[in-house]
Amino acid sequence: MTEPAPAAWEDVFFRRLEQALPVDDMLGWILAEFPTATEKQVLAMVQAICNREDRYRIEVAGEAERTYQVDGDAWGAFPQSVAFRGEAPLA
Repeated sequence: MTEPAPAAWEDVFFRRLEQALPVDDMLGWILAEFPTATEKQVLAMVQAICNREDRYRIEVAGEAERTYQVDGDAWGAFPQSVAFRGEAPLA
């Protein structure tokens, strides 16, 4: 994934996210949708979701830690679900 200007990648990212909601594994979904994303890009996407807590509800979705392949490295994390916080999706 080439890194476009911030506004451009966020528009594409949030449209795809909102079409997929609810998502039962935020990091798994990001990696499936953007398989060539770098570690920096994956972290930016996670942060972008977390920074919109007024729009999205994030909850721990499992007790078992999962291993994710991110930019050639193995990450261990507990899955987190993402859903709308009672709002309708963007048109």
